[in-house]
Amino acid sequence: MNIEGLSLDQLRAAAAVMAEGSFSGAARRLGRAQSAISYAVAQLEGQLGLALFDRSGHKPQLTAEGRALAGEIAAILNRADGLKARARGLVAGLEAELPLVFDSGFPMAKVATALAALNLAFPSVATRLLVDHLGAAQDHVRAGRAMLAVAVPVPALTEEFRERALAPVRALPVAASGHPLARHLSGSAARPLTRSDLADHVQLVLADRSERTQGRDMRVYSANAWRIADHGARLALVRQGVGWCSMPEHMVADDLAAGRLVVLEIEGLAPAAWDLPIAAFHLRDAALGPAARWLLDWLMADAAQALGQPA
Repeated sequence: MNIEGLSLDQLRAAAAVMAEGSFSGAARRLGRAQSAISYAVAQLEGQLGLALFDRSGHKPQLTAEGRALAGEIAAILNRADGLKARARGLVAGLEAELPLVFDSGFPMAKVATALAALNLAFPSVATRLLVDHLGAAQDHVRAGRAMLAVAVPVPALTEEFRERALAPVRALPVAASGHPLARHLSGSAARPLTRSDLADHVQLVLADRSERTQGRDMRVYSANAWRIADHGARLALVRQGVGWCSMPEHMVADDLAAGRLVVLEIEGLAPAAWDLPIAAFHLRDAALGPAARWLLDWLMADAAQALGQPA
């Protein structure tokens, strides 16, 4: 056996015969003479030291050895095609890797849908995904850990960023069904809550891992605010009745449906007051590559559809 002389041409010829079931069909598939296909396959068999096809019948049939190696041949050709596609992309400016950061309050199901579509469009581009929130998302972009962010733009983005508004994430103020605040919402004495009612109970506030919102209390209505840098931890605490908080609707939908949590009706605060503004942003002086631009267009089109606007 001498495999040092194996060529992609030989492997493609064998794969074409396997796919078409004949040497003539393989010749038509590859646009070559049948004699050239037969020669390439024979050379491959000689170098492997075994027969891939039984030629004794009307049509060539894969031998046991041919069946065993068919998957290996296909894998080698796929890798070679992928290498060529990636090289062409790099020459054209396509990103080798696309680092992204998504807000932890953004629906992960939508993130998965977007990245699956990105992978179909640019299979050679590797994605690196970070999940964070508030000022920490901006820090990832500034530090070069992410090329593109999809997050809540707080505090206000500076001129160094280019920002595109997306559809907000709906959020709701919630408490456990047995929490004292929930009792004001049912029974004969039911009434909307006041801000004074909120001030008497623990509020579970999402904390910023960065220092960009330090000293700023956004949507904090309680004198006893617990700052927790994780949505999952806040949800666990609110389920236990420790306090109340605003949560992205998609994270509490099951709890609301099961009656474990209730939505708090608060006087003077419209439901939309809790929504999370979401923007896609990147550094203004950092040019986006083809994959990043494609993803941004996908997100903009999805946002337009969610808002009932023309894409």
